[in-house]
Parts: sequence; structure tokens; C-alpha cells
Amino acid sequence: MKLLASTTILTILIVGAAQATTTFTFDDGYLSFADKDPEISSYMTDLYSSAVTVEGAYVCSDDNFNTTLFISTYTNNSGTFDIWFEDSPIGAASFDWFVFEATDGADFKCVAYDARNNIVDVFFEYTEQNVGGSSGLIMFDSPVTHLWFTNSGFHDVGIDNLTVGGGAAAPSPSAILLGSIGVSIVGWLRRRQIL
Repeated sequence: MKLLASTTILTILIVGAAQATTTFTFDDGYLSFADKDPEISSYMTDLYSSAVTVEGAYVCSDDNFNTTLFISTYTNNSGTFDIWFEDSPIGAASFDWFVFEATDGADFKCVAYDARNNIVDVFFEYTEQNVGGSSGLIMFDSPVTHLWFTNSGFHDVGIDNLTVGGGAAAPSPSAILLGSIGVSIVGWLRRRQIL
């Protein structure tokens, strides 16, 4: 019985500790083609429920990448854009990526930084032509406040379906309810001297 109670409590704690994720599709009604940093920042802040700042990106659509909206660099000179999650750092990310006009070989990079501007992780893909892919889930060793997307300044890059998680999310109501039930059961079992 003690093992069952311990397992139940552990399960409830794990469920309660689970962190929320947020996915930015960029085409779910908030944004329009050619919107830039202020509009993208506002859209991401609304969905993330904490301040998100975007710099160097605009909303676009391209049949080579996909037919929906995504964000991309808006100056060929820089080939980079930044996203900051300063108030509520992230612990994981995934995204679809693309490099445009990469006829001479190119690379796609996403560099993740912590609050002290130290590099936490680097996602890197080399491509020979217009091509993209998915990053898969990237788990960070420490909280990340800044994502920098680049092609070393030579080609435009774009991302879509950015999913972030592991921020300082409040427990969901269901997790609080499960935790309360678990504590109540343990208290009842203790009073009956089963534990």
C-alpha cells in the first residue's frame, strides 16, 4: 500500500511540474503578410502571455517553403533576426526552417543564449540549395532568453511553427486539482494508519 501511495504522489508531482508549451504558427488570424517586428512581437506576446520581442523579421509567404505565413529576414544585407523571451525564459524549442536562394551552398543556424548572453546551444544545418526542414525538439541545459536565426548574413532565412516550452508557467488547474486530491488521499491514509 505504501508503494501505491508513493507512486501516486510521484505521478501527481510529475504532472503538476509539467511546463506549458506555446506554438507560434504566424497564420492563425493575428498577422498579415508584410507585418514587421512590432506586429510580430505583439502577436507572440499575446500567445506567450509574457513579453516577447522580435527584431529583423517580417511576415511572408513563399510556395518554396509552405503556403502559410511564416517569419523571415526582411533585409538581404543582414540575413538574421532575433527573438527575446527575457521575462519568461524557455527551456526547449522546435521549429520548421528554410534558407532562400541558396544556390551556392548555405547554412542555417539558430543560436540560443541565456540571460548573460552566453551560448547555451546551436542548431546548425548545411544546405546546397533552397531547402529546409524541421529542427526537432531542442532541450536546453539552462534557461534561454534569446534565439538568433541566421545564414551568416548571405541568404534570407525563415521559420514557421515555432514551439517553445519550459518557461515559468503557472500550474494548470487540473494539475492543482490532482495535487490536492493526492495530498488528501495521503492524509486520509495516514489517519487510518495505512501508511
